[in-house]
Order: sequence, then C-alpha cells, then structure tokens
Amino acid sequence: MHSLLMITVPFALLSSFSTSFELSHAIRLSRITRLFVEPSLLPLALRSAKEAGLSDRNIHVIGGRMDKRISFEEIIANIRNKDIKRIDVRHATKDTLAYLIFSSGTTGLPKG
Repeated sequence: MHSLLMITVPFALLSSFSTSFELSHAIRLSRITRLFVEPSLLPLALRSAKEAGLSDRNIHVIGGRMDKRISFEEIIANIRNKDIKRIDVRHATKDTLAYLIFSSGTTGLPKG
C-alpha cells in the first residue's frame, strides 16, 4: 500500500468478510485491475472475480504460493532480478484518489 501511495496509484481495500456476491459487486464498482489476496481467500476471490469479469490471471497471492499463481513475493523478486529502477514519487493533487474503502453493506450492498 505504501508503494502505491508513493506513486499515486489508487487502490481499494475490500473486506475479507464479504460474500461472493458482495465482493464481486465491490470489484465491479471499484473497477480494480488487480486483486491481491492471502491463500485462504483465493477460492472466494476466484468466484467473485469471475462474476465481476476480472481475469483470474490478475489475481495474485500474498504470503505464499498457490495454484501456480505469481505471488506478490515473486513480483518483487522479478523486479529486483531485472534491476528495474524505482519510480520517483508522483505528487498528488487535491483531486487525486488515494484509496477507496467500502462500507460493510449491512443495509444493502457495500458502498465505496
């Protein structure tokens, strides 16, 4: 999250307590392009992403390797192995979206 804030790439925090229906709604609403999950949440993420139209190739595992997926750790290792230079800090303006947090959806679907 810190690296995304540093280069002003917006991100969404999605609840791990979501049902498949709620998570697919949040994926569609936030228009995310990548989803990072821990191994125990991968089955839920795969179901929800399919319903939302997010390619399962864009789902990555944090804290382990599963289902032949590229893990977050492997992404970092690939960047280091290729000696890719760091991106400079991108300054945000007052209109720059930093992150999106969703409500619990207790009275309906989660809202951003």
